[in-house]
Amino acid sequence: MSNKPSSHQQDLLDIQRANNGDVTGFESIYFRYKSWVYSLALRFVNQHEQDAHDVVQEIFTYFYHKFPGFVLTANLKTFLYPVVKHTAIRFRDKRKVEMGEALPDTLLANTSIDHDQQRLALAGVIDTLSSDQREVVLMHIVDGMTLLEIAEALPASLSTVKTRLYRALSILKDDPKTKAYFDNSS
Repeated sequence: MSNKPSSHQQDLLDIQRANNGDVTGFESIYFRYKSWVYSLALRFVNQHEQDAHDVVQEIFTYFYHKFPGFVLTANLKTFLYPVVKHTAIRFRDKRKVEMGEALPDTLLANTSIDHDQQRLALAGVIDTLSSDQREVVLMHIVDGMTLLEIAEALPASLSTVKTRLYRALSILKDDPKTKAYFDNSS
């Protein structure tokens, strides 16, 4: 059995250290979450890398100023998600870029269809989802957030999140362009 703390326990320990003035606690959080914040920001700023880097800097500057005295009442991703989302959208809107979320490779199945055709087919169907459904699908599949974390981050009830995800996946499963991604048969 490992005595290694869970991610949430490690977050709590690092927050306690940061609250006590130990900068290594904050640094530990930064290095553990900077890639996640960057990839999330990148999606919301329509793949504009410089804006995503700027969002990361702004997020961690904002977070740093929460110390001492920060109290974590949920998982850290649950706390960070809405902050990253709203900051990135603000950056995107400043740049006046058209809305269009890039689809990460993790959503693409390994089929005989050309990779670009897969991406276009999936993007086309995902774009038909409501923004609420699309957001829940991306948070769950791409960002790896649990349904409870999504509910806390949005905020929405757990049943609302489950319903949005169920309806979104039903649409994707029923659409001829994406049905193959969900077929278990070969």
